[in-house]
Amino acid sequence: MKGGPVNGAVTAASPLEAERRTINQELWHACAGPLVTLPPVGSLVVYFPQGHSEQVAASMQKNVDAQIPSYPNLPSKLICLLHNVTLHADAETDEVYAQMTLQPVNSYDEKALLASDLALKSNKPQTEFFCKTLTASDTSTHGGFSVPRRAAEKIFPPLDFSMQPPAQELQARDLHDNVWTFRHIYRGQPKRHLLTTGWSLFVSGKRLFAGDSVLFIRYLIVLRAFIGKDDYLNTTHFIYLYHEFIMIL
Repeated sequence: MKGGPVNGAVTAASPLEAERRTINQELWHACAGPLVTLPPVGSLVVYFPQGHSEQVAASMQKNVDAQIPSYPNLPSKLICLLHNVTLHADAETDEVYAQMTLQPVNSYDEKALLASDLALKSNKPQTEFFCKTLTASDTSTHGGFSVPRRAAEKIFPPLDFSMQPPAQELQARDLHDNVWTFRHIYRGQPKRHLLTTGWSLFVSGKRLFAGDSVLFIRYLIVLRAFIGKDDYLNTTHFIYLYHEFIMIL
């Protein structure tokens, strides 16, 4: 999906700049889906060279008759130490993937391998999110995005229902850290939650069509603010503020 936010959003960074940014881990995992789990750095993993080669060939959409590289001198699997994991998202399609740095080890402890397996099962963050498959109405340039009531109440900041109609401005960051601004309003008959102003810009910028999916997570950033020091007690005082963003794909 080419293009970054326009008008209602911050200008998109160049692909190189976007690549240097750290992708939000919770959003990456939510987009990757429940079957994807990443091992923690420092753990032992099993690497299959031939399987990796076949996967790369398939992802590059090579002809099925094309020759897939073979590594006859390598064992079928290698026990490796994981040194680094970097999260990425394709600038064109928003597809998420991870880059890992592995080092083969000559010997390993069975208990260490078991510990790595247990760490893998507990390494995935638990995230509150909702995902919706877009309808023709959601992608129409004349309409807005209809948000399920429970999803709006769980993910979005609460509306002030003393206003008529209840409405607020939402700011959302996508995988590439671009900021999009939407108007969230509760209206209609029957009443429903809608994203209106700014939504059509997002649809056109991301080249979305009916059948595509959009995913939101609620993300709270804890900001630590210094407010003074008590010399008598030799204590530094801080307050914690919560800065709220909606993350979106």
